[in-house]
Amino acid sequence: MNPAERFVYDLTKRFPALKMALRDLYQGIFDLLPEKESWSVAPVTVREGAFFGFHDHCPFSPDWVDGPEGGMLLAHRASIPLRMPLPGEAVEIGVYTGEGWMDWHPLGHSLAWNWHQGAKLQWRGDGDAFSGECMWNDVRDGRWCAVLRQVGGSLEKVGRQAGQVDELAESVSSQERVMQVPLSSISGDGRTGVGYSFARVERAMPGYGYRSEVRLVESDRDRKPIFDPGSQKTSSLSLHQPDPREVDPLAPENSHLYVTDLDSGQTTPLISLAELARYKPEPDMEDAYHFVSHALFSPRGDRFLFLHRWVKGDLRSRRSRLMTMDIRGEHLHLFPTDGMASHMAWRGDDQVLAYCSVEGQDGYVLFDDRTQRFERIGQGVLTSDGHPSFLRGVGAAEMPSRLVTDTYPDRSRRSSLLLYDMERNDRVLMGQFRHPKRFASADPHKNWRCDLHPRPDRKGRVVCFDSVHTGVRSLCTMEIPKGY
Repeated sequence: MNPAERFVYDLTKRFPALKMALRDLYQGIFDLLPEKESWSVAPVTVREGAFFGFHDHCPFSPDWVDGPEGGMLLAHRASIPLRMPLPGEAVEIGVYTGEGWMDWHPLGHSLAWNWHQGAKLQWRGDGDAFSGECMWNDVRDGRWCAVLRQVGGSLEKVGRQAGQVDELAESVSSQERVMQVPLSSISGDGRTGVGYSFARVERAMPGYGYRSEVRLVESDRDRKPIFDPGSQKTSSLSLHQPDPREVDPLAPENSHLYVTDLDSGQTTPLISLAELARYKPEPDMEDAYHFVSHALFSPRGDRFLFLHRWVKGDLRSRRSRLMTMDIRGEHLHLFPTDGMASHMAWRGDDQVLAYCSVEGQDGYVLFDDRTQRFERIGQGVLTSDGHPSFLRGVGAAEMPSRLVTDTYPDRSRRSSLLLYDMERNDRVLMGQFRHPKRFASADPHKNWRCDLHPRPDRKGRVVCFDSVHTGVRSLCTMEIPKGY
């Protein structure tokens, strides 16, 4: 944002309907001007019809060491029209392999997904702890759950057309285990998952949870999608709501943040929404609807961050506070944010970077966990909200100084891909990508925007991001040029 745009943003940020109306008017004026082209500092490989989702997980397999041909790239592929997923519509799960990650291998399907975060698809374990498994959320036997799938054997290439349904190649290991709850994040050691109620997220923040009426009453759907991608007709399945005693109350005692032991499958509740609402309450929490989102483990895996959120009235007026907790449910810590926190990343095990509001000022802030110490990052350089991820493999792996982030579409409907150096407070623009008007989210219940959500590989060589600059939602990769 330029200074004038920032001034208007600060004036209107507490009035979301007005802010969105002014944004649409502003972009509409610039729509009358010649369209600005997308560009990048290096060639971009585009996989149309595929996407990964959020910025908080690395889609590159931990076993990728070097070379253009090696490792796997996790992805979703969806064939539905540009709208919110309907009950019973599946997304395909798979991996890309080969040179430039262009060979597609399906692994399964999910009925628990959205455009922004997919099915929370991620690898289990990092480094030496990599198990060879990936995880995604799904619906099995009428329950939301997490599926752990072993990705083994020699993967056989199959059709590349987006939305094409292929049987899993026989050479791929079919080993699969199901956790009885959905998960948000898996620890780096691969032992623990953390989760919360995705039904509550969907009610208060549509497009980030899962449709609450999707609970299949079916013993086994044979791991095929329950719809024909050609006709989009769902099968005749009985659907019903999750337990209303968990979803309906404002801050229930029986809706928890929980952790799951991924070896035993045992789930342990840590803290309820009622307890969070009672912990250092704020005045506007009264009569508000509470939920939790964006849980993410530290690299060491003994603590995780999350957002405690609440809303009443306009869903765009939600409030948030950033918190951490350990996997035993102890040492709960509240960071000194004041009502707004949106996107976060761990920097090592003891620091959290967040775009948030502190002392009435929005921006990137680096916090020391379990203290009240903080430092503003990127002042005058990173001037708007984005989705940060640190580049490992550059400098000390435990304490990286460089990160990639993005911006929302600007007045010309282009999203920027940024590389930022904390030590020098220096920003490099690596590309700008067109975000056509039809992909803009019209209101909270039509949330199909495509953010770049940049995700670097584990050695800081390649960045993966989602984009619609070709007119189709696509999974993109781009090498970070040497010297950047």
